[in-house]
Amino acid sequence: MKAMRVAAQLQLLGGDASKLVGAAASLPEIAKGKALSIMYNSMLSSPATHIVNTLSSGFNTFYRPITAWVGGDRRTKKAALASYYNLGQTMGDAWKLASESFKLNTAMTKGDKGIAQASQHTADLARITKEVEAGDDELAKYGMGFLNWMNDTFVDNPLFNWPSRFMTTQDEFFKAMVTRMEFNRKMMERAIDQTSPGLGSTQELFESLRKSEYSRNFTKKGQLINGDLLPAAKEVTFQTDLEGWAK
Repeated sequence: MKAMRVAAQLQLLGGDASKLVGAAASLPEIAKGKALSIMYNSMLSSPATHIVNTLSSGFNTFYRPITAWVGGDRRTKKAALASYYNLGQTMGDAWKLASESFKLNTAMTKGDKGIAQASQHTADLARITKEVEAGDDELAKYGMGFLNWMNDTFVDNPLFNWPSRFMTTQDEFFKAMVTRMEFNRKMMERAIDQTSPGLGSTQELFESLRKSEYSRNFTKKGQLINGDLLPAAKEVTFQTDLEGWAK
């Protein structure tokens, strides 16, 4: 009977025995993560917080290339100005990604560890719930019932999770903008370095590089592929990774 139960649990876990061993051990982490989500939503519930976040991220997005232009050499100045190239399309792409992020309630830009962890906790909770329901441990079933009730009532409830959802949407918008502005800057630097006398203008090469290299840096849906563009976006949205003991 136990063998049949283990086999059923393994089937629910896709045949991955390591997940079966670590399921119970991960429950405290999941519960803590869900509790932290409730706390974060409470902390972010003031509209003033979102106004400050939007204004500060927006200011940093447009101000960053200006600082490079002011303090840079001729090459740096030209590359910095290229950050604003086709700004209307950049803002349009950012709006699409932010809208998709709001609709799905998840980050579209890779590298957001907090959102990735929250999504993993939700997936793990669903997986372990199925595992427990397949067994006969009534106490575990009551425990999972309470954890799922807390998650459904407070964490995933649209009435209570709108603060973090709005914050994620705002950050996604500016991350998408900055990654594209960084892409433009890097393409201009390459164009400047590769332009030779009599072989066309720097601007022509820049526009050609933008078209040919776009698919190497972004997906068809506009999501980021090239992680080298992410640090600037995280800096603008105040999500730079901490180092040392603070990490």
